[in-house]
Amino acid sequence: MNPWHLEAVTARENVRRGISPAAMHAKKTTCKNGHPLVHGKKQRVCIICLRASQARWMKKARAENPEKYRALYKAWWAKNGKHQRKRKSTNESTPG
Repeated sequence: MNPWHLEAVTARENVRRGISPAAMHAKKTTCKNGHPLVHGKKQRVCIICLRASQARWMKKARAENPEKYRALYKAWWAKNGKHQRKRKSTNESTPG
Protein backbone atom coordinates (compact mmCIF):
# COMPACT_ATOMS: atom_id res chain seq x y z
CA MET A 1 0.00 0.00 0.00
CA ASN A 2 1.39 3.36 -0.99
CA PRO A 3 0.97 5.93 1.84
CA TRP A 4 0.85 8.76 -0.71
CA HIS A 5 -2.47 7.34 -1.95
CA LEU A 6 -4.08 7.59 1.49
CA GLU A 7 -6.14 10.52 2.66
CA ALA A 8 -7.46 11.19 6.17
CA VAL A 9 -11.22 11.66 5.86
CA THR A 10 -14.19 11.23 8.19
CA ALA A 11 -16.24 8.04 8.23
CA ARG A 12 -19.11 9.94 6.62
CA GLU A 13 -16.93 11.08 3.73
CA ASN A 14 -15.51 7.59 3.36
CA VAL A 15 -19.02 6.13 3.01
CA ARG A 16 -20.01 8.88 0.55
CA ARG A 17 -17.07 8.01 -1.69
CA GLY A 18 -17.97 4.32 -1.71
CA ILE A 19 -20.36 2.27 -3.84
CA SER A 20 -22.63 0.91 -1.09
CA PRO A 21 -26.41 1.49 -1.18
CA ALA A 22 -26.00 4.17 1.51
CA ALA A 23 -23.44 5.98 -0.64
CA MET A 24 -25.64 5.77 -3.73
CA HIS A 25 -28.61 7.16 -1.80
CA ALA A 26 -26.50 9.98 -0.32
CA LYS A 27 -25.46 11.10 -3.82
CA LYS A 28 -29.05 11.52 -5.01
CA THR A 29 -30.34 15.04 -5.53
CA THR A 30 -33.73 14.21 -7.10
CA CYS A 31 -36.53 11.72 -6.42
CA LYS A 32 -37.43 8.95 -8.87
CA ASN A 33 -39.83 11.38 -10.59
CA GLY A 34 -37.17 14.04 -11.09
CA HIS A 35 -38.26 16.46 -8.35
CA PRO A 36 -35.60 18.00 -6.06
CA LEU A 37 -35.05 16.47 -2.64
CA VAL A 38 -35.36 18.78 0.38
CA HIS A 39 -33.67 18.15 3.72
CA GLY A 40 -36.22 17.30 6.38
CA LYS A 41 -35.64 16.74 10.08
CA LYS A 42 -34.30 13.21 9.72
CA GLN A 43 -34.35 12.49 6.00
CA ARG A 44 -34.45 14.07 2.58
CA VAL A 45 -37.91 14.19 1.04
CA CYS A 46 -39.54 15.25 -2.20
CA ILE A 47 -42.22 17.76 -1.20
CA ILE A 48 -44.17 17.38 -4.45
CA CYS A 49 -44.40 13.58 -4.21
CA LEU A 50 -45.12 13.75 -0.47
CA ARG A 51 -48.08 16.09 -0.99
CA ALA A 52 -49.43 13.95 -3.83
CA SER A 53 -49.17 10.85 -1.63
CA GLN A 54 -50.96 12.61 1.23
CA ALA A 55 -53.72 13.75 -1.13
CA ARG A 56 -54.23 10.18 -2.40
CA TRP A 57 -54.32 8.87 1.17
CA MET A 58 -56.84 11.51 2.26
CA LYS A 59 -59.07 10.86 -0.76
CA LYS A 60 -59.12 7.14 0.09
CA ALA A 61 -59.75 7.81 3.80
CA ARG A 62 -62.65 10.15 3.02
CA ALA A 63 -64.19 7.60 0.65
CA GLU A 64 -63.98 4.85 3.29
CA ASN A 65 -65.42 6.92 6.16
CA PRO A 66 -67.27 10.01 4.90
CA GLU A 67 -69.21 10.59 8.14
CA LYS A 68 -66.04 11.08 10.17
CA TYR A 69 -64.55 13.62 7.77
CA ARG A 70 -67.85 15.43 7.30
CA ALA A 71 -68.05 15.97 11.07
CA LEU A 72 -64.41 17.14 11.21
CA TYR A 73 -65.02 19.56 8.35
CA LYS A 74 -68.14 20.99 9.98
CA ALA A 75 -66.27 21.52 13.24
CA TRP A 76 -63.38 23.20 11.45
CA TRP A 77 -65.73 25.41 9.42
CA ALA A 78 -67.63 26.47 12.54
CA LYS A 79 -64.37 27.62 14.09
CA ASN A 80 -62.55 29.07 11.04
CA GLY A 81 -65.22 29.58 8.42
CA LYS A 82 -65.23 33.33 8.14
CA HIS A 83 -61.52 33.59 7.34
CA GLN A 84 -61.36 36.92 9.09
CA ARG A 85 -59.14 37.71 12.00
CA LYS A 86 -60.28 40.09 14.64
CA ARG A 87 -58.10 43.14 14.39
CA LYS A 88 -56.94 44.94 17.44
CA SER A 89 -58.15 48.48 17.48
CA THR A 90 -55.25 50.81 17.01
CA ASN A 91 -55.47 54.00 18.90
CA GLU A 92 -53.33 56.43 16.95
CA SER A 93 -53.82 59.35 19.25
CA THR A 94 -50.58 60.00 21.01
CA PRO A 95 -50.18 62.37 23.92
CA GLY A 96 -48.21 65.41 23.18
